[in-house]
Amino acid sequence: MSSILSFSNPKTLKGETLGVLTGVVHLLPAGEYDRLRIAQGLEPLRVNLCPFAGACKRTCLNTAGRGGLPMASYAAGPYRNNVEFGRYRRTDLYHADRAEFIRRLLSDLRRLAAAAADHGLQPAARLNGTSDIDYESESPEVIASATAAGIRLYDYTKRMRRFNPRGAVFYVYSLDVGAARERHAIEYLRAGGNVAIVFDVPKGQPLPATWRGFPVFDADVTDVRYRDPAGHVSGLRAKGHAKQDRSGFVVPGVAT
Repeated sequence: MSSILSFSNPKTLKGETLGVLTGVVHLLPAGEYDRLRIAQGLEPLRVNLCPFAGACKRTCLNTAGRGGLPMASYAAGPYRNNVEFGRYRRTDLYHADRAEFIRRLLSDLRRLAAAAADHGLQPAARLNGTSDIDYESESPEVIASATAAGIRLYDYTKRMRRFNPRGAVFYVYSLDVGAARERHAIEYLRAGGNVAIVFDVPKGQPLPATWRGFPVFDADVTDVRYRDPAGHVSGLRAKGHAKQDRSGFVVPGVAT
C-alpha cells in the first residue's frame, strides 16, 4: 500500500474524455473502520470519517461497484473484497500515523501532476471519495501543495458550508434526509452552488428535469463536478445498496 490516491475509479476515468486526469482517496466511511476492527477481535476506536452523515450511512457509495462485490478469496475473513481491504489499510494508516499518510498523499499528488502534464491533461483530485474529512482545516498543507501543483480539488460533502466559487476546493453539497439539510440545499443552489441528489432512477433511464424548481443534469456521465453548470442539481442514480433505500435518502425520480 504505497499509494493513497487511486486512479482506477470507473467514473473518474470518464473525465479523461474531457481532458482531466483524476486521483481519488478512498477511505472507509462513517463507522465502517470500527465495524471491521470488531470483526477482527480488535477494540473499536470511535473513528468516523463522515461526521455529518445521516441516512446515507445505510446505503453508502462504499458498497457501489467493486466495493460491494464479495470475493471468494476473502470469504473466511472480515473483508468482502480487496477494495474494502485496501480502504481499511489506508484508513488504519490515516488514524495510526497521520504524518506518514500525509507524506504519501503529497507524494501521490506530485505524481498525479507529473502524469497529467506528460499526457496533456488537467490534474484533478477528490480527497474524499468515500469520506468527508475537512482537509482545509485539518491538513492545510495538502490543499496548498495541490493548489501549487495546479491540481483542481473538488469534493462532495454533507457539511453545511457556504458556497464559495473561488475556494481552494469546489464543494458539491450532498443532500441527505432532514428539513434543515433540504433548506441548506436550496440556499446552496440559490447561491450558485451544486447539490448532489440520488434518485431512484434505473441505469439508462432519464433523470427528472427539476427538483424544487431547480434544473437537474446527469452527473453520472462524468465526475468532473467543477465544470458543471452553476445552480444545478447533480442528479445521480441509486447504486449498490442504495437501490433498496427506503429512508428518504434516495429521492423519487419525478420532477418537482
